[in-house]
Amino acid sequence: MKRLVFALGILGGITPAYTWGSAIPLPDSIQVRDRVGGETGFGTPDGYYADGTGSRVRGTAIDGRIGRQSVGLLDFEMKAHGDLAFTPIKAFVLDPSWRDGIGYDPQPADTNGMWYVTVSPTDPRLKLPITPADELALTALFTHAFDLAQTEPRYAAAFQWLVWEYVWDSQVDLSVGNVRIVAGDGSYSDRVADIAQAWADMISNGEWTPSGGVAVLYNGCTAPLIVPSPASGALLLASFAAFAGRRRRRV
Repeated sequence: MKRLVFALGILGGITPAYTWGSAIPLPDSIQVRDRVGGETGFGTPDGYYADGTGSRVRGTAIDGRIGRQSVGLLDFEMKAHGDLAFTPIKAFVLDPSWRDGIGYDPQPADTNGMWYVTVSPTDPRLKLPITPADELALTALFTHAFDLAQTEPRYAAAFQWLVWEYVWDSQVDLSVGNVRIVAGDGSYSDRVADIAQAWADMISNGEWTPSGGVAVLYNGCTAPLIVPSPASGALLLASFAAFAGRRRRRV
């Protein structure tokens, strides 16, 4: 039942809609734009990803289409409302349908970007099926694999697909479900799936535990971004067992 809203949306032929907020500055908002320089291709359009992290993986998005999805570590920069200087920020995206537009162009550079507010992954304004258990799993993923995801395309791809897996699927299995990797021929996509599944198994068996936190950058106009946030809300460690038991179910 966890994905009931998602399932109804797919049956109705729709994808997630962001209807809250605006793209204008708010007192507690931050400005995010593409960071120019040191980038790689495979973006939508090219140029969003940090150098050496972009690739394409064959799989399904939440609308059920099978194709080669662009994945990688988003290479942006941000500044708080009222600040003068931007600082680099690395992020992943929560919605596989983000290819329909992130809201600002990298080439030529969009110097304005978009304004976001910082919310918890379980904030109801997101209208995404993320549970407290999912938030803990995502936090564990950031704790143990975020640095690795900045080193090679296969690790960045595995990280992004696993983020989508926790958000959109009830079971953590990269081969089945709403968001899955479809390959089976020993290809690059298979290697990405193996890495992501190994990470998921270490999270589910308690080998990887959460430390710090994660936050979502949200504006109601474009796809939400997820970033590491040591200062984010309580991790609800008492609920850790809720996802520690989410082991891979084979079919």
